[in-house]
Amino acid sequence: GKAIQSCFGFRGYAYTAGDSRVNVWDMRKFEGTAAATCARDTTELTRILEIDAYLYTASSNGAVRQWSLPFNPEKVEFRGQMWLHNKSINDMCHWRFGSESKLFTACDDRECRVWDLTTNRCVHVIEPVDRMQGTLRSVACSDHMLFIGSSNGKIYVFLTEQKCRRQDRHECTVKGPVPYCPQCELRYGEENPEMPGEFKPIVISAMEVGGFHHR
Repeated sequence: GKAIQSCFGFRGYAYTAGDSRVNVWDMRKFEGTAAATCARDTTELTRILEIDAYLYTASSNGAVRQWSLPFNPEKVEFRGQMWLHNKSINDMCHWRFGSESKLFTACDDRECRVWDLTTNRCVHVIEPVDRMQGTLRSVACSDHMLFIGSSNGKIYVFLTEQKCRRQDRHECTVKGPVPYCPQCELRYGEENPEMPGEFKPIVISAMEVGGFHHR
């Protein structure tokens, strides 16, 4: 009866998280019962990811845990944990560039933490300027851009590399202790009073000409 919070497919199995454990389904047999149960936690799991043949689980108590992913899902084993958030982790995503491997986690504590998966340590904490106006609900990345969604309706855009492309006058943080400088904000406009339920287009600000296109 629990809602499925997250899922992924790996080596012919489907991994699903909806309570304090991960259920594994054998998609080669299409059976209606789980083939195995693994990665048990003490609180609800909110997000799961497969990264380099390891299972990463995020929980409502703020912990990120790493598990092995062997060919036999009944033999999944605990490998370690990263625990600095103090509230529920709502989303996480993985970014790789060369030998760099980073995990981004968005949490109800209004922080997006950057974890170095080569050492399993938090290396940076990204906090939006207006962080008190909303909690961080989602995070996604491409090769070059990091997107953090907030409960206040805004999407904060950063670069995944420690660079800044802004051409306007601003207090750049790239050379500071947190080398992620906000490049722009995306947000929905106010509701159209003449058409209830319809909103004005997304507003884009603080990005150089040609740097971002919305279609």
